[in-house]
Amino acid sequence: MKLEEKLTGLRKEKGLTQLELAEAVHVSRQAVSRWEVGTSIPTMENLASLGRLYGVPVDDLLNGREEPSKKEPPPADGEKTAKRWTALALAALSLTVLILTVCVAALLLSQREDAHNLSDLTGEEGVISDGTFSLEWP
Repeated sequence: MKLEEKLTGLRKEKGLTQLELAEAVHVSRQAVSRWEVGTSIPTMENLASLGRLYGVPVDDLLNGREEPSKKEPPPADGEKTAKRWTALALAALSLTVLILTVCVAALLLSQREDAHNLSDLTGEEGVISDGTFSLEWP
């Protein structure tokens, strides 16, 4: 977040007008306006005053870090574990669906009318043929 956006947001969170902020920091309202539109930057002294007023370290104002109160807390161990179990369950479900699909496809292919077992074929001794394929041996 840019400095000007942060300054505007913090002022509005405190419920201050530009004039009220200017009076609190001992600058003109126009100076506050220029800071908030990004045409000028507050001096270090003014940044220190703004930081004290907003309860934010100057470093956070300058480096674009979020305010500590706005950061999301890291997920609890229980949340991490729940997310892992959910991912594992989805992976297991996907694998199960894949295996069932392969089994059904194999079953359907084995029941096709043109599929033959060697024991179904008839012919002389040493010759097996189904009309399209012939196997001979001595």
